[in-house]
Amino acid sequence: MKKKIMFLILCLFIGIHAYSQGGNISKQYDYLVLKIKQPTYGAAMFKYNEITPQNTQFLSKSEYRSKPFVVKRFTVNGSFDEAEWNRFYDLLSEEWYRFCYWDYQSCANIEVHNSNGDRFKPTNVKIVYCKGCTFWKIIK
Repeated sequence: MKKKIMFLILCLFIGIHAYSQGGNISKQYDYLVLKIKQPTYGAAMFKYNEITPQNTQFLSKSEYRSKPFVVKRFTVNGSFDEAEWNRFYDLLSEEWYRFCYWDYQSCANIEVHNSNGDRFKPTNVKIVYCKGCTFWKIIK
């Protein structure tokens, strides 16, 4: 009974803290930051390394656009490269979707077969490079 009360108090404390922070509970990882730090990793490698949608956040395009590290990374000759930012975010969004909704094996089939020149690679996938990062784009 005592453990149950302590658990409820802890949950209440976390809830109050989250509410006071605007309802956002900070997650351990950020998908865009992970991708920039590990540019050759895809959804499968992140899953393999115990990165999950539950411990990782993915912000909206406008939220990321206001972050200084994004502005710095996508600024060329003193001006923000909006087209390259849009391309990068769109590719990352597709990968985020696979990361959240596909199982590990499905992600690995696309990423591994296409990365090592495997002759059995899926024909509906191409590797795309953007700002030093590798993406696996599914061709529709």
